[in-house]
Amino acid sequence: MIVEGDTLEDAIEEASFDIADWLEVKGKIEKVADPSKWHLEKDEKLVYVLVNLIRK
Repeated sequence: MIVEGDTLEDAIEEASFDIADWLEVKGKIEKVADPSKWHLEKDEKLVYVLVNLIRK
């Protein structure tokens, strides 16, 4: 998943919402992409976002 934000904190918050929405719609986790093969531009960052998959 790729998201953007004005700040790193905004992008992380957006990612957490998007991941939750995606899981709610899809209901499953699909194949994970290998980020070691990605090319990042000078102003881009790769950030891992932890997601709690336990439903209450």
